[in-house]
Amino acid sequence: MATGAVAGRAPGKCTVSPVATPRKLTAQQVRFFDTFGYLRIPGLFTEDVAAIADAFEAVFAEAGNPRIDLSSVAVHGYRPRTTIPGFIDRHPTLAALRDDPRTVGVVSSILGDDYEYSQSDGNLYSCDTEWHCDIYGSPLHVRHIKLAFYLDSLDGDSGAPRVIPGTNHWQDPFAVSVRTACEEHIGTLEEVYGVPGPELPGVTLDVEPGDLLLWEYRTVHASYNGLDRRRLFTVNFREAV
Repeated sequence: MATGAVAGRAPGKCTVSPVATPRKLTAQQVRFFDTFGYLRIPGLFTEDVAAIADAFEAVFAEAGNPRIDLSSVAVHGYRPRTTIPGFIDRHPTLAALRDDPRTVGVVSSILGDDYEYSQSDGNLYSCDTEWHCDIYGSPLHVRHIKLAFYLDSLDGDSGAPRVIPGTNHWQDPFAVSVRTACEEHIGTLEEVYGVPGPELPGVTLDVEPGDLLLWEYRTVHASYNGLDRRRLFTVNFREAV
């Protein structure tokens, strides 16, 4: 799919001011992502985060009673998150992020120039998230990446995301073992490893509004000690097949 075409984009004035040209990742950043399955880019959208946050709140306010996600309540400790699918196309400021040169630069650096958009979602979390990966109905052999826009300052004591590096290598015995345990023992990993989920070895990704976090769908991740009403929306892409 050509990366510039957007079907069904909401009309209106965009308040985000994108950079002039795609901002490609460095070779070291691409190698880091390919090796460990995640990447944090501090401050990439800081100049626009106020407008982005306003748009986020506007979409939730207009939605009235957004859908309560019951598809993965076990992952969220049976405290369902509030989620809105097709999120970015509900507001022009958010829709513009899909083809923003910063987004294009990041995604094309990892997936190449011929990639496909794979929807978005907006979320309000007042819950933790157990260790899991995002493959769901997505085939493991097709590479998918998630761009995560957090709109609150988070660390390990307030619900920042955590990842287990290397679990993106989906056929590796280590990744298979971790992924299988997480799938079969959601919320009960202590039965497998002898320690509760928050004590499993992983990297906590402290985040500030305006940072961009991204990870592969295959990468096992979680969040613990979460504060109420944590704001996150994601924009997803996959390699063309």
